[in-house]
Amino acid sequence: MDLLISGNLSGDAIQKLGLGTLALTKPRHSGNTTVSTGILTLSAVNPLHDASTVTVQAGAVLNLEYIGTDFVTSLVIGTNPPLANGIYGRVNFPGIITGTGTITVGPAPSDPYTSWAGTGVP
Repeated sequence: MDLLISGNLSGDAIQKLGLGTLALTKPRHSGNTTVSTGILTLSAVNPLHDASTVTVQAGAVLNLEYIGTDFVTSLVIGTNPPLANGIYGRVNFPGIITGTGTITVGPAPSDPYTSWAGTGVP
């Protein structure tokens, strides 16, 4: 690992450039994520914004070192069009997506509390 960032990030996007490895343990941010070159390791649960696009360009690696899935609006691999709604990980894209985690493309499940609170039921 060449650089480890363990604090929260702010801003609209993360773009990983350079051949080394960037590891983020709390990468929650509000924008898109692009892995242009090298390896981006995400080790926190739910690190990606639900309304974001994740792009992994040719030759780059997205290492999902968390247990479970993270929801995003769009996933793009290389120069291909965005993938259809579904669950993607190392099984679908060996060598491009690694680790134990997955990315689910599509709407995130609604929070039951938020739905209940919006009804005005005491």
